[in-house]
Amino acid sequence: MFVHQASVRGLCATFYSDEQIDAWVGHKTPDDYVRAMVDLGERMWVVWGGGTALGFAAQKGEEIRAVYVHPDKGGRGIGRRLLQAAEQAARAEGVRVVHLDASLNAVPFYERMGYRGGPMSLHRLQNGTRIPSVPMARDLAP
Repeated sequence: MFVHQASVRGLCATFYSDEQIDAWVGHKTPDDYVRAMVDLGERMWVVWGGGTALGFAAQKGEEIRAVYVHPDKGGRGIGRRLLQAAEQAARAEGVRVVHLDASLNAVPFYERMGYRGGPMSLHRLQNGTRIPSVPMARDLAP
């Protein structure tokens, strides 16, 4: 199982239904992530350990598009390091404020990282399914 699927299935089950989770992780393949980088211009970072991905992050412009950590590897600073790498890349591009849609389980993590959220909204997945999320932002100014 890919780290994205493991993370969503392992960390989001108390916040989202099985149907929402199935729609979220879908049938993604490694080619989908390559396509996101090549065709959509996303930057991605991966933390590896023991020959397997432990977590990854994706960023495009002012949007942090993903930060996922394997559920067995949480609390070790992997998510923090990945998020900081994505923020640093955005800052280098001249972005002053980054935005993201936080899954309900991830809101406390992003708040600890200096993000502020608005009211809960419905995030549209690639397949059109809508899931509850919290839009959040962080000022990157020093």
